[in-house]
Amino acid sequence: IISGSEVRQFFFSGIVNELLKENEVFTILKNNDSKIKKKINEYSPEIQILPYPKPYNKKSLLSYVRFILDFHHDSISNRWKYSSDKKKFVLKDFFLKTISLILKIKIICNFLLKFERKLFFFQNDKDYLSLLKKNKIDLIVLNVTRILINPKLLISALQLKIPVKVLYHSNKEVDAQIRISYPYFQIGVWNNRMKKKLVEKFNIDPMKIFVTGCSHFSYLKVSQKIEKSEFDKLFKIDSEN
Repeated sequence: IISGSEVRQFFFSGIVNELLKENEVFTILKNNDSKIKKKINEYSPEIQILPYPKPYNKKSLLSYVRFILDFHHDSISNRWKYSSDKKKFVLKDFFLKTISLILKIKIICNFLLKFERKLFFFQNDKDYLSLLKKNKIDLIVLNVTRILINPKLLISALQLKIPVKVLYHSNKEVDAQIRISYPYFQIGVWNNRMKKKLVEKFNIDPMKIFVTGCSHFSYLKVSQKIEKSEFDKLFKIDSEN
């Protein structure tokens, strides 16, 4: 799913070029940005843009269970947030805190986690299931682990046993990350610090986490040391101003 940062991370870095040597690549364009579309079309017809079935925010038993588990995880993990919640609802806050206290009982928390995973398989999104089957998608790659990026796509992939891999585009995501509720096949991180945090904070199997480096900025990589003036010229940087 392409919304912006993925262009620099996957296209400018050369990852897409490597994938195209042995695979067919499909993208889902989240917004109708003309610059992003132009970049992808440079690879046409090797890369195909699939339609984007817009996810709807329909409340369901799964969304409520996920919300409660996310709140509980935040309350015990001290997650860094971009901004604090401005609105406070006393009854809602009291209810969530009470539920969170109950979930500190491990057996209850584990039961709810298993129940959430079961609910994944009771969701049904015909548009995404059809999209994945029709195009014979056998792997999905994202650059964030937030399931709310597109829950319908990820749940449909899980139902069809399509592996989903993540290559983190930012190291701050580990600190700002809400609970990771989706069973990602593999996760690529910048360094061992990120790997250690993912294991400690989210109890992810370390065998699923790989130090892949920072593909988000790898397009800036140079094979050897060069003079500052040459670096500025290569990357069109006006460092004097």
